[in-house]
Amino acid sequence: MIDFTAIRAGEEIVVGPLMGMRFWRYRLVPLQLLSWCLDERSWLPNEPFEADEPPELDTTHGVHAYKTMQDLLDYIRDPQALVDDFGLGLRKMDGIVLGSVALWGAVVICENGYRAQYARPQQFTQAFGNQADEVLARLRAYFPKHA
Repeated sequence: MIDFTAIRAGEEIVVGPLMGMRFWRYRLVPLQLLSWCLDERSWLPNEPFEADEPPELDTTHGVHAYKTMQDLLDYIRDPQALVDDFGLGLRKMDGIVLGSVALWGAVVICENGYRAQYARPQQFTQAFGNQADEVLARLRAYFPKHA
């Protein structure tokens, strides 16, 4: 849990969703958007994705996102190589998609990103893998933008 008694006068408190950058796996048949981890729950339009357990300072729980696209790309390094290396193996995917995500609920702010209780895709910017351009267009149509 977040200890609100530890917040001092004058400290910044963020109200409303934070925006982060993340990547997802996708499968083509049927089209599914999945977290990179081995969680097999699909991300669905108009429904918040909820972490299995809320994030806490001393755990790694939560929906992970990076603060900037550069932080995300520094972590991934080579998106196409990621697809090539993991696509047919343990991750069971046809590709990956990068984009922005709204984060809210309990949120732990980390050095290069966030771990949140709830998340919802906001925008998809790039896709790598099988039928990447088609998948990007379908995901953009399937997931409406939220204010």
